[in-house]
Amino acid sequence: MAQQRFPFQSSRSLGLSLLVTGTTVIICFVMSVGQIFPFSLNPIYGLIGVAAIMILLLFIQLDLAFPLYILVAGPTTIFAVSSSGILSRLYIGNLLFVLIVGIWLLRKAGSKHKVEPLRGETGILVSLICLAFIGFLSIMYSHLFPDPLVNYVFVHSTVPLLLVNLVEVSLLISLPLFTVVVPGMVRTLRDARWMIRAYLAIGLIYAFGTIFAAPLHLYSQDVILGVQRPQVFGDSSSSLGMLNVLFACLSLGQMIYTRKQATRLAFGLLVCIFATAAIMTFGREAWIGLLIAIWFILWLRFKRPIVLLLPLIILLFLLLLFPEIISFFDPTKVYGADRINIWQDAIAIWQHSPYMGVGAGNYQFFDLTFGTEIVGVAHNQFLGVLAEMGVQGLVCLLLVIIMIGRTALRHFKTAVSDTGKAISLAYMGYYAALLFASFFTGPFVFSTASGGGTASFVETSYLWIFLGLVLSIPNWDREAAMSDLPVKI
Repeated sequence: MAQQRFPFQSSRSLGLSLLVTGTTVIICFVMSVGQIFPFSLNPIYGLIGVAAIMILLLFIQLDLAFPLYILVAGPTTIFAVSSSGILSRLYIGNLLFVLIVGIWLLRKAGSKHKVEPLRGETGILVSLICLAFIGFLSIMYSHLFPDPLVNYVFVHSTVPLLLVNLVEVSLLISLPLFTVVVPGMVRTLRDARWMIRAYLAIGLIYAFGTIFAAPLHLYSQDVILGVQRPQVFGDSSSSLGMLNVLFACLSLGQMIYTRKQATRLAFGLLVCIFATAAIMTFGREAWIGLLIAIWFILWLRFKRPIVLLLPLIILLFLLLLFPEIISFFDPTKVYGADRINIWQDAIAIWQHSPYMGVGAGNYQFFDLTFGTEIVGVAHNQFLGVLAEMGVQGLVCLLLVIIMIGRTALRHFKTAVSDTGKAISLAYMGYYAALLFASFFTGPFVFSTASGGGTASFVETSYLWIFLGLVLSIPNWDREAAMSDLPVKI
């Protein structure tokens, strides 16, 4: 007779749990998207509806909060709370994150059991708190000593500067929360698996939207070599491509460590779908990032000399089949060389306030005054933080990135379960891609200088939740390792 290793995992209770959980997620998703209509009538009605639904459901099933967030937040960034004012910079994802954190803290405070202290990776947490504090000081400095040549007024908005600065501070404060709240809520193997399922489910929606952009008419205004880039849920170009790289890395990690052949084939198919979607975004950062991520994952897992030559082999193969691909990197045919001018603008802006920076989120104002290629952002994570927060902000950012990589690598080496290994390995590949992308975009730190305001928070939160999932591995790793063992007969 087969011995039950975990009594609570009987087929009947597991089936009932899956039914209740799946129903809850579907109801949350449908009702959350349904709030678009109250929002269109009156923002207050929409806010009340979202608050009522989310509070009710999250109090009932809080362990599904972040899977719910992953399913809902990204697709709803195309719908702002309002068409004007500060509410035009708020989205369902922003509100849902605040509700999740607030309800989690309330339940922690009201628990009759001994409340565990809030824990996070100390190195990452301290660096993020310092970064948020420096961002706050840079904003204060910009108010005390404004540049007389700069007009601190938004071009297409009448939102008060102080209010936007407060939003920027709240975005910076949310960074350390991801490293504490996500591991605090992902406590069991079941929780981790629901996170993976949510990522892959929403990933398929993004991927198929990207691949079938032509018949679905999901296009942006960006065109490269006559090819119109797809736009899915407000994301286009490199941001959409890097999101598909995330899903590809997560699927590849699962494929490498799963033990069942059929499951391995299924995850392999997902890798192909997400990789195809990343390519179909026609984002060059995503193309190179995908290649770097896959190469790094395979190198960490197998560490064979042939893996070192893999990028060169793939590149030669692609050039033989698609020689026209080189045109996408030819500065005489496509844009991209203007990034050099944008980076020079960022350095020039930093020199106007080299010690404290121009203020977190204020880059756009200085770019309008001193920029030669006026785009409102630095198109470089490091130069953007340097210009807005000064040298000390850049140092904190570098510490954050170093500590993230060091911690993720440690979790990969110390994980004892297949699931823990798969998640940490997948994140390491995505982390390598993000390091490359940081020289062209701002994937780690949000800024209200980016178009869409707090939409950048929602987009980047998928990265930080992924990191939080990696940080949660010690919570459930031993349970996962026990479930990997064969059942004794």
